[in-house]
Amino acid sequence: MPRYKTMNYDEPLLAAVDYVVDGPRTAAAVAAGRSRLTGMRFQTAGNVPQDVAADNITGVLHGLDGRPRLYNDALFGLAVEAQNDLPSLSDVADIDDLRTMLCLLYRQAPSTNGELAIDRGERVRIGLARVNNPLALCARLSQQILAAGMFDLYRNIELPVLAPVLAMTLVGLPVNRPVLLGIKESHETQMEIARRILQADAGSYFNPDDAVAVRRLLYNDLGLPCPLETRHGNQAVSKAALAQLLPLHPLVAHLQTYRDAKSAYDSAAGVLAAVDPATSIVRGNLDSLGTATGRFSCSDPPLQALDRRVRRAIEAAPGCVLMEADYSQMELRVLAHFSQDPALLHAFQHDIDLHVRTTSQVLGIAEADVDDQQRQLGKTLNFGIVYGQTAYGLADELAVPLAQAEALLAAHTAAYPGVTAWIAAVHQQAANTGEVRTLYGRRRYLPNIYSASPADAAEARRYAVNTIIQGTAADLMKMALIRLHNDLPDGVQMLLPVHDSVLLSVPTSLVEETRRIVTATMETLPDGFSVPLKVEVKSGKTWADCK
Repeated sequence: MPRYKTMNYDEPLLAAVDYVVDGPRTAAAVAAGRSRLTGMRFQTAGNVPQDVAADNITGVLHGLDGRPRLYNDALFGLAVEAQNDLPSLSDVADIDDLRTMLCLLYRQAPSTNGELAIDRGERVRIGLARVNNPLALCARLSQQILAAGMFDLYRNIELPVLAPVLAMTLVGLPVNRPVLLGIKESHETQMEIARRILQADAGSYFNPDDAVAVRRLLYNDLGLPCPLETRHGNQAVSKAALAQLLPLHPLVAHLQTYRDAKSAYDSAAGVLAAVDPATSIVRGNLDSLGTATGRFSCSDPPLQALDRRVRRAIEAAPGCVLMEADYSQMELRVLAHFSQDPALLHAFQHDIDLHVRTTSQVLGIAEADVDDQQRQLGKTLNFGIVYGQTAYGLADELAVPLAQAEALLAAHTAAYPGVTAWIAAVHQQAANTGEVRTLYGRRRYLPNIYSASPADAAEARRYAVNTIIQGTAADLMKMALIRLHNDLPDGVQMLLPVHDSVLLSVPTSLVEETRRIVTATMETLPDGFSVPLKVEVKSGKTWADCK
């Protein structure tokens, strides 16, 4: 059968398949055995959808004779097939996915009043639940994908990346439950001690999670001077504000302790609630289209955002190590590609430490004299451009006066004029079209670019720059995962993508070979990208050891 790579959705061989389960309709739930297959619904050209009992599914799929398949949710469908030993297609070139098409087209679509009235992901989910003629819907969406200029993105990135995502979902993350339980209990104790101290000093009921209550305690009850303000003019209770207040009153240290312990406790409790006690494996709901920029998301639990201490409980299986391969300064390399700023390009082409160079230029000191703390300033400024950081945000993060933050941003702008010019061009493009696109065609609508509210319009401009940079980085990461899925040695398993990195399980006998393959594969430049990529690879018994 010829490979199904065109957008000719009049193809009579295309068969729509959707599985019915008793339990959550997620690949993670299927992989963990929490969703039981109860039936199937399928449709072929010229016919209405038909329902099939669970016992007859294998026979019906064999009868489809390897036809190209259309899924309502391909990741879910492929997981059902893998876990139930159902006949499946070996090549993602032979599948189509309604969910992927709907997400690309409509997850960030504008509504008639110019506002995003409801969560678009929820709208996609509701829409899929109501599909009663999948082949007709596919024909319509396929033409819209073509017209929107996202065929290559859909066919060459979003569909192929489902293969490694499925593999990672089926494997899951290995957890040392006793270690995890110890982390949870120890930080719960720290929280309770800090809470009691804060409660006793406040003299009445006090909720340390309530920003208003914290503000009242610090600035009214204790009479501490306000070191920082929020952009709305409120007294800040942020981490940076507490750092400045720390020498002024011992209670501030207890507040910091509570917050720090709560972060670890919440993270550990979330994993414990989701881990399978029989296998000590935890699986999150990986979504390759879970964010507006195209980055992966992971929920229930959010494995990508685990507290650093909880990562000590993610432990390699016997005979293996964990390996993390992380793109170095990926988003800044994307910024260099788009802006073509000479200073950025020179730094990456000659493998110069960009953060040291930025600090040197902003502070007017020699690069050799930049210490680690000063380098952190350069890093904050560089990545602040990606996220549209304001002077208020920089002042808060660095715990410096607003005027000093404004001067630092001005110095950074002068150091990289090509970046400044590109950002201005992006703002103009967004204003002209109401949308922006990544290097590989991913689209994001920005209806608030036309808002009468200066704050909303400014936010849309920040989204415009961030989407192009972060979205292109997401595209590059997905292409790297696709290549890794094909290139890794037998026995090596990808476990989890985390923004610009990927976590793997590697047999100890294959560590060096895998390190070479991962580095070469991830540093391969895809078509259309011009700035060198660099990957840092670290390994250890636990995820925490990989840093």
